[in-house]
Amino acid sequence: MAGHSIPIDLRVEPSKVKDEESRKELLRKLVPLVEPYAGPLSEVNNAVLPGNNYHSLYTADSGNTFSVKLYGNGLVSGLFEHYTEDVNKQLIAVDEALQLEKRIMKACGALKVKVLAGIKRAPPINPYYTSSDDRLLEYDIDEVKFSETTPYQKVEIVHSKSFGNILVLDNLQNLAESDLAYTHGLMNKGVESYEGKTVLILGGGDGALMHELLQECPKHVLMVDIDEAVMRCCKKYLRNACGSTLDSFKGDNYEAIGMQCTEALDMFEKKLAAVSVGVQDITRTARFVPSFMENWGFIQATRRPLP
Repeated sequence: MAGHSIPIDLRVEPSKVKDEESRKELLRKLVPLVEPYAGPLSEVNNAVLPGNNYHSLYTADSGNTFSVKLYGNGLVSGLFEHYTEDVNKQLIAVDEALQLEKRIMKACGALKVKVLAGIKRAPPINPYYTSSDDRLLEYDIDEVKFSETTPYQKVEIVHSKSFGNILVLDNLQNLAESDLAYTHGLMNKGVESYEGKTVLILGGGDGALMHELLQECPKHVLMVDIDEAVMRCCKKYLRNACGSTLDSFKGDNYEAIGMQCTEALDMFEKKLAAVSVGVQDITRTARFVPSFMENWGFIQATRRPLP
């Protein structure tokens, strides 16, 4: 159960929205094309907005709405909204959206038209996450396995039909059970030799990198992650990635510790004679370093040679 918001956007020559009569003519052509999905629409409100812009709102007896904002530069931004019991069923599917685009292009003399899939509004299980560069991503999430807010971050394990269980940190997808190729790429598997070496992992609380490194016969692996909650939940729900490695946080040739990375660097220098390989598996620049210069110093510190 959720609301669906379907963007229906187009661009026209500015002359088609330059005055009231031109705007009304454009809307008389556009609105009927939405009615096969929304039902018969009646205008309930319209307004001239600052900046030579215009807004009109239409509604159907069912409660469906179609909101249209016309910009003076020719952008026409429409939003068709309806409520559905079947959150994963799109009212305007891909092929139908393509046909609707063609009809709008022809009827309105549009330069460009795009009808997007409906955005699911407040469904029982959130399917949306953002990339690190703020692009919207939708996953086929059907279950939340784990959720806990710690002093450091929001930690979740969600299940995707396509990717298996996924670790999500602060609403950013981090690692899925199906991401073995990512882990192998991170460690440069098959190129870098870890046999007999001492390895420091900064971050990597999901345990996947440590699990794969331990199969390379290292002398010792120390993994340091700021949040033990990540290790706890991955031990239970991300076993296809970390195996049984996190069943114990300390073994004959490995140790997993919950602490800040800068503290770990100092500890590592005192505890071990040499670090052969250091791997950063950190999702973000450390939060405990406040300024830009200190952030840069932190990054430099993780790359400095240790005795």
